[in-house]
Amino acid sequence: DAPISSEVEMCVRASVTDIIKFERFYIRSYYRRFCEVVLLTVKIVWPILLSLSLLFLYIHLAYLLYEIV
Repeated sequence: DAPISSEVEMCVRASVTDIIKFERFYIRSYYRRFCEVVLLTVKIVWPILLSLSLLFLYIHLAYLLYEIV
């Protein structure tokens, strides 16, 4: 049996390459649900993290400009 880490790696690679291509990967039914959860989490969490980091950057830049003025 392959370790779970390689399965996760495969999921991540599939999601990075193309979400649609994920369906073509042969994944044992035991891991399939886990992969779907991982992909869903990545799809939901990634935009949130990205927007938060952009917001933080914007606030930081605004603060720096305020300090200069």
